[in-house]
Amino acid sequence: PSSLKKLDRRQGASLNNLKTLPVNKELMQTSTNSLQLSSTPNKHFNQIVSHTVTALAEDPLDRHPYTYLKCVKSRLASGRLHRQAVWVKAFLATLTSKLKNAGSWSVTAIINDGSDTLEVEFSDEVLVSLIGFTVLEQKALFAQAKQLNTPELKSRVLKGISRCQEVLATLSCLVKLEFPPGSHRPRVSELRQPSHADAVCLLERVGSSLALVKNEFE
Repeated sequence: PSSLKKLDRRQGASLNNLKTLPVNKELMQTSTNSLQLSSTPNKHFNQIVSHTVTALAEDPLDRHPYTYLKCVKSRLASGRLHRQAVWVKAFLATLTSKLKNAGSWSVTAIINDGSDTLEVEFSDEVLVSLIGFTVLEQKALFAQAKQLNTPELKSRVLKGISRCQEVLATLSCLVKLEFPPGSHRPRVSELRQPSHADAVCLLERVGSSLALVKNEFE
């Protein structure tokens, strides 16, 4: 009990000492100002973001190595898309149809590049390059496999289709979009991975864009 009383007295003395410590008002004011600054929205930063988003929608479609889906959709909506083809860098978000083989290969999907999404249709040429054969060749192989009783031929076709599905599931590359007259979906006519030249071009483009934004807000 006596030891507990001594401990209580020591704690009381410590608390009293804390109460009597001198207060540095200047330091407290500086800390308060810092808290106010950190909790206040940065209007200048928000202006830059707003300016960047606006500029994105008006970005020229022929910018190298690619443009943005937000820009493409903005031009489509306003009827100001006068180019036959543009390049974007996108990944496949989801398939919106099954792979069809009615005379030619076709499949529709939604692609995403971080600025927006767009439903597209993959061309027969692109799908042939992924599968390895045309629809006519597929039917011929199936017929031959049935006639000659060679399951290996049928397996070859199925492997090609499976390979195409795997590529589409992990697709992330430069995508060439074409806009056929009368079609309500852009068509994917070419796929390729970015090159070293594309990377250099993109770095130069980013540097130029940052310099323009900096000059405008200085």
